[in-house]
Amino acid sequence: MVREIRLRRVGGRPGAALALALALAAWTPRPAASAPKRELPGQAVELKTKDGWTLAARYHPAKPAHLTFILLHQAGGRKEEWRHLAWAMARQGFGTMALDMRGHGESRNPPPGGETDWRRFRKDRRGYNEWSNMALDVEAAVGYLAGRGVPKDSIALGGADVGSSVALRYAAVHPEAPLVFLLSPGMSYQEVLTVNAMRAYGPRPILLVVGADDKRSVPETAILFAFARRSAGDDKALEWTVERGHGARMLALVANRDPVSHESLVSRLLAWASNPRGAGGPPAVAVSSGAATSAPAVVPSSAPAVVPAGPSPDSQPAVIQ
Repeated sequence: MVREIRLRRVGGRPGAALALALALAAWTPRPAASAPKRELPGQAVELKTKDGWTLAARYHPAKPAHLTFILLHQAGGRKEEWRHLAWAMARQGFGTMALDMRGHGESRNPPPGGETDWRRFRKDRRGYNEWSNMALDVEAAVGYLAGRGVPKDSIALGGADVGSSVALRYAAVHPEAPLVFLLSPGMSYQEVLTVNAMRAYGPRPILLVVGADDKRSVPETAILFAFARRSAGDDKALEWTVERGHGARMLALVANRDPVSHESLVSRLLAWASNPRGAGGPPAVAVSSGAATSAPAVVPSSAPAVVPAGPSPDSQPAVIQ
């Protein structure tokens, strides 16, 4: 674009006007800063469940000798909640399969007569619970990956809120799953029960992460972690309490950085995924390892400082209900 620039005296100094004109002629606008990636890495895929749902997902393949993580969002959420973690995983070679679970996001195509929206999912006294059926969503994702040559013993799981319940229940009856991480876990989100699933989980790495301001998840995580230590073992079960947040949102909060190393929660989670037995380390001020205690080291004043009264690790049979 050609600009017409008229010279005039500036402050009585013609030289200043010339310098200003030359500067304007040479100036070019800076390109706008690139917007943060809101899409997940990989390509869009479609999954079919055994009970007739069509699910939307996004799959990024792993590099050789790396795990692939199936990522399950919270109630009312969608797969894009995992974008911060998924991009970080992709940069380190991990594979990701993030899906919109039935009734969420783009997964609104149920079998004939089924409810399309999670808000209307049925839970009745006869034992039917559409939320529990989300285990079939995981099964469809595993089937898709296995069909493309991904070994089942390299397919790990991660979940948030009720997604963590679904992930844990699936892993409890599929011992080939190598490890699981649970963000803001609970004992009965959407009436999906997890205590017996944790008892049946067995000696595999498992990580529980909870925000100190999460009034529901803090005490329930403490109980679940007590079961995890007995099921997985002290060397494989790990609990972190971070400053604040719930579910996958915890991953993007600056407040949840390690106050000493300034590592983000995402970086710490990836370090654990790469070396589950060596990523615990000494507890930090705001991000604490629960490996040495059965209760979180950082809890709000309204929550108990010890494992709350609840089911004993020896009080129930290891049967998934």
